[in-house]
Amino acid sequence: MTFHTHGFTDTGCVRSENQDRIALLDALGCFAVLDGMGGQRCGDVAAEIALTVFRNYIESSRDPGEVTWPFGYNVGLSLDANRLLTSIRLANRQVSRRADQDLKCAGMGTTVAAVVSRGDRLAIANVGDSRIYRLRAAHLEPLSVDDTMAALMVNKGVIALENVPAHPMRGVLMQAIGLHGEVDVHLREETVLGGDLILLCSDGLYGAVDAPTIAAVLGGAGPLEVRMKDLLGLALHAGASDNVSAIAIEYIAD
Repeated sequence: MTFHTHGFTDTGCVRSENQDRIALLDALGCFAVLDGMGGQRCGDVAAEIALTVFRNYIESSRDPGEVTWPFGYNVGLSLDANRLLTSIRLANRQVSRRADQDLKCAGMGTTVAAVVSRGDRLAIANVGDSRIYRLRAAHLEPLSVDDTMAALMVNKGVIALENVPAHPMRGVLMQAIGLHGEVDVHLREETVLGGDLILLCSDGLYGAVDAPTIAAVLGGAGPLEVRMKDLLGLALHAGASDNVSAIAIEYIAD
């Protein structure tokens, strides 16, 4: 199984700075989108620290015998899922430490949505509300879990799923990287097929462009780079009120 990738990050139409970060580590099969939060509370700092820590551990853990596993090793998970879990937990620890050291950064944090691809296996992890989707046979399916108050209300039966986009609690995060203590990382592993497309994105994209439109654009003809440019264009045309970031991984059967 081989893949082709393309990513973008854009300030959007309203914000004055871009607090999103993306990682395209094609050689490692690792990709991530982070959405820093806190505004004046150093959201960009949180995302940058988290990305640096995440990337460094993913790179160093290519050989599992050459690194320590500071939070232990879960034998029920694959190596790549353990790498994602440890990288994110390390990032959480470092962001929270920095917040403790600098009062102006108190309360800063970041989301993360990340995958590691190896052959036909995909390890998936997220914290916060940046999302991971799979486009298969024109069907766009979320593979991540939103850590928002609105999502919790759906799970509790308080509101209906179709009411989430307009709900005032849709963007209120229940957890993010930068929390004190341990973060609950959502993990899953999937098999990918030729023709699948995996999309990682911040809420700046899916908040501006609905799922059917995302599926139609990414499932269309033409080079991946052009389809992704069209997707960004739609978000900006819709007046994207947040930073807009996305990475697409398109799989090709050998």
